[in-house]
Amino acid sequence: MLHSQRRNLIRNRRRYTGEPLSIASRHLLDSTLSIPSATPEQAALETLLLIMCGRMDYRPWRAPLNSERRWYPPFGFRYVVPLPDELQLDVHPDLLPFFVGLVMPAVETDGTEVGGIAGLRAEVRAKHVLLTRPGRPGRIKVLTPSFAWEAAVALAIDHTNRDMAVWMDHADEWTPKEVAFYKINNRLFDLGISGNAFTSGLIRRCHAIYGGQNVRYWSLWIDDGIQLEWRGGPTHSAVIKRLLDHDFGLNVSLEDPTRRCYCEESDRIGRDYCYRVAIRSSGGLGLALRRHPLQLRP
Repeated sequence: MLHSQRRNLIRNRRRYTGEPLSIASRHLLDSTLSIPSATPEQAALETLLLIMCGRMDYRPWRAPLNSERRWYPPFGFRYVVPLPDELQLDVHPDLLPFFVGLVMPAVETDGTEVGGIAGLRAEVRAKHVLLTRPGRPGRIKVLTPSFAWEAAVALAIDHTNRDMAVWMDHADEWTPKEVAFYKINNRLFDLGISGNAFTSGLIRRCHAIYGGQNVRYWSLWIDDGIQLEWRGGPTHSAVIKRLLDHDFGLNVSLEDPTRRCYCEESDRIGRDYCYRVAIRSSGGLGLALRRHPLQLRP
């Protein structure tokens, strides 16, 4: 491969993953493998991860609602490193306590509800934390040192209830409540092989909905397909261009190519207008892109 071609591939990959130059260079070994797809089991875990982190609170831990605005990357991920059987994450330190609270399972002491990802366990090492579910494939590697993870855990546990954090006392097995909850509720979050592949592809390209611009928040939820909402930052046209890219994008198409986008007009007049543009995966799963302007007219 020519040096200029490789340089362009690295630059384009970083637009989707946010990786530092050295990491993107090391992982981009084959021009036909721009961003690798996850295995089916890995994709199922990444789907759960995306749904949970779609609820991220984009402010420093316990900061007042009227505190000075800071800008954070999508879902709190400064960059991601996608591998076929693993996803590596660099979570912004300010948001690490929220991340712990969102993804690690919390079991009601007097009930049956389980928050976070049932069965998820943390293996803390010096320079990273490995998140897995005992007995099931799939790995999430959080690229944070042990002292930072433990500090974030302490904050998250203090905010909830130590007795609910069953993952701290059952490191190698699921609790009976987690097993029962998973059996009943897993169908709500399992989108099937093609659906999980699509959502996995989205989290592996999460910086495609960022572009390094000021975005107040991203919110993602499941309701008649996937709903993804953000305020400020890239317009529909910029996000759609990246997601439809032949080499680095997803295998998707516009649901209605004739539908006009009003992002620029909404930004100009400061109208709180959430315009919806839908794309659809090859497997039929819909993704509704909903954008608000950053600044509103008083």
